Amino acid sequence: MKRQTKIDWIELCKGLLFFILGIFTLRNPNKTMTNIVVIFSIILIIYGIVELFLYIKTRKHIVFKTTSLLITSIASLSAGGLLLLNPIIGKWILNIIIPLWMMINSGIHMCRAYILKPITGNVVFILVEVLQLICMTFAVMMLFNSSLFAISFGWLSGMVFIVLGVSDVIESINDVDDESFIELDV
Repeated sequence: MKRQTKIDWIELCKGLLFFILGIFTLRNPNKTMTNIVVIFSIILIIYGIVELFLYIKTRKHIVFKTTSLLITSIASLSAGGLLLLNPIIGKWILNIIIPLWMMINSGIHMCRAYILKPITGNVVFILVEVLQLICMTFAVMMLFNSSLFAISFGWLSGMVFIVLGVSDVIESINDVDDESFIELDV
């Protein structure tokens, strides 16, 4: 039995994008909310497009497990489009949309990690679950404490995006057996 390492390049790029966004947010927490709204809306749109392509790529092979990708892509595209079209209103509703999106995304990643546990192994599963629980905790803090959100938006968002990025990078690298790996044709 031969072991192979397969890299999901789309997931890896998405993870690196989130990591870079997190670092940028942590380094510049005092930027105007309008700029942050525009940056996050563009990232959400890109993320939604990537998730939609992943859904299209995998739906023929894993029909019942790809609905989460479709839900995540629709939520990301909707939130990103809304924020990009009206950044002033986006500043007001940012303290609801971003934490909700982060909670939905963390839940989806936790479910996906559970589904992929037989392929990726226990260590990756536990690491992804812990990182996503941290991300969900930050999102809940941001959602239910608007003053905390206003004061620490840059710091909390940066931490959440770094966690999402690291989690995506971990999920992108799969060490699998020849028998358990199903290669998808595009």
